Amino acid sequence: MPQTRDPLQPGLAHRTGTKRGTWYLRVAHGGRLVQLLLGADDEMPVEVAREIVLQGIADLERGIELDKAWVGEARKARADRIGVREPEPDDGPLTWGRAQREYLDDLRNKGRSDRTVDDYAGILRSLSVLDDRQLSDLTVDDFRLVLVGIASDRPSTSFRATEVARSVSRWLSASGHADDFLADLTQPPGAARSVGRQARPPATVDQIAEIVRRCRDGSVSASIAHSIEVVCLTGFRVGQIVVTRPADVRDGLWFIPGSPRREGYCLPLTRRLQTLIDVTGEWSFPEVYTRNPDEKGHVTEASVIIALRRIGGTTSTGIRAAIAGALSDAGYSNSEIDSLYERVSWDPVDEAVDTAKRGQMLRTWGDIVEGLL
Repeated sequence: MPQTRDPLQPGLAHRTGTKRGTWYLRVAHGGRLVQLLLGADDEMPVEVAREIVLQGIADLERGIELDKAWVGEARKARADRIGVREPEPDDGPLTWGRAQREYLDDLRNKGRSDRTVDDYAGILRSLSVLDDRQLSDLTVDDFRLVLVGIASDRPSTSFRATEVARSVSRWLSASGHADDFLADLTQPPGAARSVGRQARPPATVDQIAEIVRRCRDGSVSASIAHSIEVVCLTGFRVGQIVVTRPADVRDGLWFIPGSPRREGYCLPLTRRLQTLIDVTGEWSFPEVYTRNPDEKGHVTEASVIIALRRIGGTTSTGIRAAIAGALSDAGYSNSEIDSLYERVSWDPVDEAVDTAKRGQMLRTWGDIVEGLL
């Protein structure tokens, strides 16, 4: 898990988890690393964690062995200050922690997906050493100090934390809570944007229309051309499309299978999509394998990806981003766009509404593409 060193107390580290963060004592002593879990950050204030680490360093110098029992005694001595903390009252001092929570709540109210909000929350947890500080006492230098420490271990996390912190600051100013006090915050030395294992070429609406045009001119084999056009009209991953079977399509609906981590859902098909998805054979996008002509299966994911890059210079991810942008410009919310690619509600009534909305969005996007051909 990501780990951040406390800039004010050597030997104190904070690890960010998916649900909560934890404090660790992490000290090199006598040629070995002493690392002990102190507690969760939602029960132990940073001041208490710093006290315990300071005591631990002093005890190590006196020859006292640090272990779980030692941590237990240190916690017991400060039991009155350890425990799950109640949220700060709205009329209390505005701290960095409270500012973050209100910022994230505002994102949810504006329709940002839970996945996006959780991602922002995870990034902001890397700055949790500042949570209890009042905004009026914080300066740009306080954030720089923390971000430089993060950059030494996790350059991309530091980069994103800087961006999100500035977003919180701008929101504070726009909402009238405080000044944009991080307006001058710049990326710390060593911070770097993460590009993943490979850069994903962006796509434009015009570029996607040109790809569709190439798919229809007969220069690409039918199964590959149809697969690519389905990618262009839906934004689905290639691997998800090529394994489609006729049984997955019934009454104009494409039933997207679920997985251990996601529920399945259905997608109303436009007339063009119904034409592209073959429902007569064993596979909707069949291919005869050249190594064994008697063996038939679905078109391979690799062949479609290679062809998509060759004729369009992009990927399904780039196409999905372009679709999301076009639908957003057409007035659809982020949560509605998210529902194209996953089930967002387990309520049958809500899911029926979402299904109808998916069909509407596909028609909107299809009309945009057809208008450029």
